[in-house]
Amino acid sequence: MEAFAAAGLLERAHGMLDRLDGATAARASHAFARATVSRARALCLAGAGDLDRAAGVFEEAAAAFAALGRPVEQGRTLLAWGRVERRRRRVATAKAVWERARSVCAGAGAHPWSALVDGHLARLAGAASGAAGPDGGEAYRLTERERLLVRLVAEGRSNPEAAHRLFVSRKTVEAMLSRVYRKVGVRNRTELAALVGTGGACEQAPRAPVAGPGPGVPEAGSGGVRTRR
Repeated sequence: MEAFAAAGLLERAHGMLDRLDGATAARASHAFARATVSRARALCLAGAGDLDRAAGVFEEAAAAFAALGRPVEQGRTLLAWGRVERRRRRVATAKAVWERARSVCAGAGAHPWSALVDGHLARLAGAASGAAGPDGGEAYRLTERERLLVRLVAEGRSNPEAAHRLFVSRKTVEAMLSRVYRKVGVRNRTELAALVGTGGACEQAPRAPVAGPGPGVPEAGSGGVRTRR
């Protein structure tokens, strides 16, 4: 469900969520499943641009995971909630939510997750002080081509496969990935895929074009259509 939401397949995600809502509503033993469904629902709402409702559902899901004694899931939910607050331009709230996430993740020994939160907080502090980074201080100002690449990485595509799908060289893919890592504050493909799984980086990313052999194939780009020579 979360993968569908992160990939922008919101209709499929909502269909699954509606079925799971009915299946998990009756029993107290399904509390963890209900919390997971709530987080996925919030990701779908955020992907559809309904940020106010998404923030409320994330808050409920984080509280549910806390009550269940599942700190890693609570931290992941807080991380995603903070991104929504950042998109709502509620900087103080985003900071407070991410600080909670950092504390929860660090306390659970989930150091990769706490490192991700640290990166968000650092960029937030830089934007607040006017110290814009390479992306102008905005956490996820990715180009269309970069978002396509993020989606391919999240699908498990290798660099050569991504290069084939995007009609570029392998070296171009490597350079693009390096830029994406800097922009979203991760260090490798694993962390990038984890970030996508919590609703960040490529919300509603467009589908990558299907590659075809030979010259004359249109090359997608933000500045129009070019053909391979």
